Amino acid sequence: MNHTQQCYEMLDAKWRLLRLKYPELPEQHGIRIEYFANSRKGGYVKQGNFETIWLNSDFLNHHGRDFIDRTVPHELAHIVDQIVNGMAYTRTMRRVLHGPSWRAIMRDMGCDPKRCHSYDQSASGRIKKLFVWENEGGELMPLTPIRHNRMLKCKPGRGYYRREHQHGTVYHFTGRVQPVGGA
Repeated sequence: MNHTQQCYEMLDAKWRLLRLKYPELPEQHGIRIEYFANSRKGGYVKQGNFETIWLNSDFLNHHGRDFIDRTVPHELAHIVDQIVNGMAYTRTMRRVLHGPSWRAIMRDMGCDPKRCHSYDQSASGRIKKLFVWENEGGELMPLTPIRHNRMLKCKPGRGYYRREHQHGTVYHFTGRVQPVGGA
C-alpha cells in the first residue's frame, strides 16, 4: 500500500470515529490529500477550506507511517473544529488554531494534541544553515534565517522567546552558523 492510500485509510478511519462523537458531520467527508515540498511545515489546511489537507511530501517520504499517524489526524482536527465550532478568535482577533476545542478533537481520535512536529527539517531540503542563539541559562536555540533576522530586529533587552516559557526569555546571537544537511 502506498503513502497516499495509507493517508486516505487513516482519514476514513478517523472520520468514522469522529462521526460517533459529532453527528453533525456529514457521512462522507470528501476531503482530498494534496502534497507540497521544500517547507518546514508538516501539513496544513487552508482557512475555511474543508476539502483539502496539504501534506509535506519530503517528510512523508522520510518518515512514512509515523508522519501519517501524526499529521493526518492533526489536520483533520482543524477541519472538524471549523465545521463543529466555527472560527475561533482571541480578543486581539488572532485565529485560535490549537485551542481547547482542537485539542479535545485530537483526544477524541485517540491522538496526542501536539501543536508542532519534531522531525529533522534537513529532509525538507530548503534550509541550508541555522543561526545559533543562546539564553542566560546557556540553552542553545538554532534558528532559521527568517527567525534569525526577526531576532536581529528586536529591541535591546527584548528578544524572540519560545512559547513554552511563561516569561519571555531573552536570547543573544552567539555568532555561530551551522550548516544543515551537508550544505
